[in-house]
Amino acid sequence: MAKGSYKDKEYIGNLTGYAQMPKSDANSFVPKEDPFITWTQRAGMFEQTKHKAAAKLFLSFISSKEYQSSGQIWATRTDLKPMNSYKELDAYQNTDFNDFAKWMSDRKHIEDLKQKMIDYFGEVEGESPLTDKELLKIVD
Repeated sequence: MAKGSYKDKEYIGNLTGYAQMPKSDANSFVPKEDPFITWTQRAGMFEQTKHKAAAKLFLSFISSKEYQSSGQIWATRTDLKPMNSYKELDAYQNTDFNDFAKWMSDRKHIEDLKQKMIDYFGEVEGESPLTDKELLKIVD
C-alpha cells in the first residue's frame, strides 16, 4: 500500500486490484499497454486438517457461482464472464498469470527485494497474525 496525493486528492495505492463496486469512490483499471501482474489464487485442504467437513464446505463456497460472481474482475470458473467491460484474461497481451509464479520461484531475487523494502520502509512491526491467539481460534 502507498499513500499520497494527486491533484489535491488523497489516495491509497494498492499493488492488487479489485473490481470497482457500484457507488464506490475506489477505482480499478487494467492498463491498456503497460504490463500488469495477474496470478491465480490457490486453495486446498491439508490431508491432516482437523475439520475436513468445514474445509470442504469453505472450498465449495469459494468455488460457487454465487461467490465467484460477487465482485471479482475475473472468476476461476469458466462459466462466468469477467465483470463490467473487461475481456477474458488471456485476451490481454500485457499480462501472463504464469509470470508471478515464475518470479516468486527466484528466491534470491525475492530476498533481495524484501531487503530493499526493509531498507525503505523499515522492519515489519507488530504481532504476527500466525501467533494471534484470537485469530488462531478460527483455524484451530
